[in-house]
Amino acid sequence: MNFMKSSRVIIIWFILLNIFGVSLIKLGGGGDTLFMFNGGIIKLSFSIITLIGVFCYAVSFLLWINIIRIHDLSYIAPLATGLVTVLTFFVGILVFNEIVTTWKVLGLISIVLGVACMNLKK
Repeated sequence: MNFMKSSRVIIIWFILLNIFGVSLIKLGGGGDTLFMFNGGIIKLSFSIITLIGVFCYAVSFLLWINIIRIHDLSYIAPLATGLVTVLTFFVGILVFNEIVTTWKVLGLISIVLGVACMNLKK
C-alpha cells in the first residue's frame, strides 16, 4: 500500500473512531455506573459504554498525532476536524434525535465552505 493510500486509511479511522467515541461517551452517560468520580466542580460517572467510548476517542487521538506529523497542519486540521464536525452533526440528528435549526445548518454550511476555501489551489 502506498503512502497516500495508507494515509487516507488512517484519516478515515481517525474520523470514525472520533465520532464513535464521542457518541458512545454521550450514550454511556445515562447507563449503569461502574464507578464515579466527584471532585467538587467535576462529577463524572462511567459506564462500560462510556469506557469503550473513551478508548475509541483515545485511539483516535493517537491516530491524530500521527496524521498531523505527516501532513501540513494548515491543510489537514481544518479538513479532518471539519469532516468530524459535519458527520457528528448527522449522528446527533439520526442517533440522538437532536433538533435541526436554521442556525445549525448555516453554521454547518459555513464550515464546509470554509474548509473548501482553505484548500483551494492558487
